[in-house]
Amino acid sequence: MLNILKTLVLTLYLIGLFGTSAGFAQTWNRANNPWNLAKYLTTYFDRLPLSAQIENQKLAWPANHWAHFEGGITYRWTAANSEMFNYSSPNLAKLKMMTQEQRDRLSPAEKYSILIRDYNYTLVKKIWNNISEDDPNWNGICHGVAPASVHYEEPQTVKYTNPDGVTLTFYSSDIKGLLSYYYAEVLRPNARFIGLRCESNDFEFDVNKRCGDVHPASFHILLTNFIGLRRKPLIADIDQFTEVWNHVIVSYESYIVDEYPISENSAPHTQKRIRVQTSVRYASAITRQKMPVIGTEQAYYLDRSYDYYLDLDRQGRIVGGEWISQLRPDFVWDQPKGSLYGSWYHLLKVYKPIK
Repeated sequence: MLNILKTLVLTLYLIGLFGTSAGFAQTWNRANNPWNLAKYLTTYFDRLPLSAQIENQKLAWPANHWAHFEGGITYRWTAANSEMFNYSSPNLAKLKMMTQEQRDRLSPAEKYSILIRDYNYTLVKKIWNNISEDDPNWNGICHGVAPASVHYEEPQTVKYTNPDGVTLTFYSSDIKGLLSYYYAEVLRPNARFIGLRCESNDFEFDVNKRCGDVHPASFHILLTNFIGLRRKPLIADIDQFTEVWNHVIVSYESYIVDEYPISENSAPHTQKRIRVQTSVRYASAITRQKMPVIGTEQAYYLDRSYDYYLDLDRQGRIVGGEWISQLRPDFVWDQPKGSLYGSWYHLLKVYKPIK
């Protein structure tokens, strides 16, 4: 769920820089240039693994997207009555009179405030000022969940006592939510994107409205370089419709279906066109959990299949391609790891990765 403002800024930036020309058959355009995302990419098809998975299995954890209409990370998700908006957060005196069970039912945003001894709950108020119960159910912080899960191994559940003597249990999902909020709303955005967001819910693509989505050749190059050669996860909006669902791809498997004659849509310098079917597996959105989920039945991963042509030149390098399947990724992106700064540095007091 890309924040609407960030999406608008990104869209205007890309339109201004690259224009709206398509080029989705044949070679990629500038908005789809895979080198915009990473340097030193291999494009020789035969050198790119047909299947691979990420090396660090503690990353790319399935997690909740903390929907805005539920209050985001101000949601008291373990409370019996699921308190979302406009509750009263306890002051220090009341906190000390509460039972441990009552304190543990507070929201991640409240627990963070208590961690840093902010009993005015500035973060809670800030979030409530920016979200609403009327927001669409897909609006949330999956654009923070994805990079947080790429850079931080899944967190354990931990207990912490602040200098005022208030003990809290930070559940695994509490810490996931806080890390995700930091990447979504606090860290200066420095993500790199390939492809353009589509604003249509129709399979009838209009490339003039930028619904050609990420170029298949760029997608294949990045998928096989990131996961295949570097064994690192890759983030994608996995389908092309209006709603944005950012997921982390953890593995893929490709099959060469057949070789075909060069067509009028083949890229310049094409000597061979092959049809490739690729299935990707990605970390799913799940309900919030008190304990880590990797290695348990609560860790859900889903599969998505894509079908496309790749154009190869005389040396066997990927120079272009064309989508066959109607279902396709909207955009692919990556975000470097950002340091926890300011008061957010205190998150390291409660972040402990799984063993």
